[in-house]
Amino acid sequence: MTVAIIGAYQFDEAGRRLATLPMAGMALVERQARCAAMIGAHPIYLLGEGDDPALAEIVGRLVRDGIDVHAIDGLPAAADAIALDTPVLLIADGSLADADLLARLCDAHVPALAVVADGDGRENYERIDATARWAGAALIDGKRVGDTAAMLGSWDPVSTLLRRAVQEEATRVDVGQVPPMLAREAGDAEAAEDILYEATARSPRDWIERFVLLPLEGQALPQLLSRQIGTDGPADAASIAAIFGSILALGGWRWPALIALLLVAPLTGMAERLERLHARPIKRARAHRLVLLIGSLVAACGLALQLALATHQWGWLLLAGVLVASLVLLDEERGEAPPPWLPRTITLPWPMLLFALMGRWGTGLAALTLWSAASYVAMRVRRWRTQD
Repeated sequence: MTVAIIGAYQFDEAGRRLATLPMAGMALVERQARCAAMIGAHPIYLLGEGDDPALAEIVGRLVRDGIDVHAIDGLPAAADAIALDTPVLLIADGSLADADLLARLCDAHVPALAVVADGDGRENYERIDATARWAGAALIDGKRVGDTAAMLGSWDPVSTLLRRAVQEEATRVDVGQVPPMLAREAGDAEAAEDILYEATARSPRDWIERFVLLPLEGQALPQLLSRQIGTDGPADAASIAAIFGSILALGGWRWPALIALLLVAPLTGMAERLERLHARPIKRARAHRLVLLIGSLVAACGLALQLALATHQWGWLLLAGVLVASLVLLDEERGEAPPPWLPRTITLPWPMLLFALMGRWGTGLAALTLWSAASYVAMRVRRWRTQD
């Protein structure tokens, strides 16, 4: 078990608590706590006044999401609650270290410091020697917390813990060329928000995502954040759209079904983007993925059934079966870095839109089936060659 202590006691020049500055639709310290919780840290102590109303509201939101978090008045209160041999993740006030960096720290030997090379524009980071500065996150243990609390006096608790770790020649974890943002005022939080937008944009998984879906997400994301919409809203909407799309397709309502299915991919993408921004996992994620898969495949079968009834050619059902089977098998062949030309179940309605606009629904179904089946064969051949 790893405990986390997050600084939440500093104020900017305008008298606002840094920890409560708004950023990406949440308070700054809320994102810090969610990143710590994402790597399994618990309990999480916010080092500020426990009776501060703003901190109490943040703690309430986190607790409602199942995160074990407490606002405490000082380091001695944390020291009393932490066993001597317990690893402690220390996050500085305003440091926006992401979950990946925190996980790397937790894998290091105690004590450990996240460091960044000294250079221009890094004056806000606390210097630890002639060549390096502290990047705002460290791994210590309960004994060091207790020893520091016993001799703290009026000194800054986080800086004091940092100095003790430096004196003990702590392991250094290099954060690379792009250090975590360190907010010291409202303008810093706004700049960090823009950086987070870019950092959480995933690499496109196929051509449709690159040229269609990512631009749509970029337009919609600020609107979602301004309305404080969480990860579950778009994910639930995507599942509902998939269910309605499949029902409408079975009933022969082609255009309404297609419109519903076109919404599935961008809604799913926005939910995943918000998940990374807020460090808040999508609830029922596996159930959502299953609903999206079944909904899209049932919709394809529904279109094939309507084509068969209209033409009395039951080969359309066989064609849909090949499409469904190849898409399911492709999921097993996709791997971690699939080529961008591979079809994905939730993005297939977008190329179908081109055929629908020409009134060539049957041609579209045949083309998508050929694309999916050929892609599966190509991936199998690729695997055989790799194995040989």
